[in-house]
Amino acid sequence: MTQTLETQISEKVVKPAIALWVAQLSVTPQARMHLFYKPSTKNEFGQIAISAKKPDSDWQEAWMDAIEPTCSHKDAHDLVFRRAGKLPLLPTNGNARLDDYPTPQGADVTEYARSIGYKGKRKVFVSDDLVISHNRIEWRDFCENCRESAEVALKHD
Repeated sequence: MTQTLETQISEKVVKPAIALWVAQLSVTPQARMHLFYKPSTKNEFGQIAISAKKPDSDWQEAWMDAIEPTCSHKDAHDLVFRRAGKLPLLPTNGNARLDDYPTPQGADVTEYARSIGYKGKRKVFVSDDLVISHNRIEWRDFCENCRESAEVALKHD
């Protein structure tokens, strides 16, 4: 089974960064760390690091705010994953971002998606129970993610 781009970024980029962050927090539990990234190459995914200092000159700051040591593992993962979609972390296609992929045609369900919490800029198209505009994620999973995001947003308001 082919993984979606989001799944690949989560598995190959975000999860390793979170694991290292957790390990660093065990050594320096009060450290405020920042999010850095190293762009992808033609054949390799980019990298993300959560660190108190910039790893080296090839890395760039991905987010100006510090990730507080009190941030939960899940919140850190969600924050890093959302930011990763805006960074040049994908191999090939000229360091394409997830937003750069063309939107295929299907049933436009953008208004419904917005009604359940979707906040993205792209329109949402569904064909054969797959959200074809968002890397073929299953429609049910997409809706569940939208609803969860809406619940989190309400809790923070």
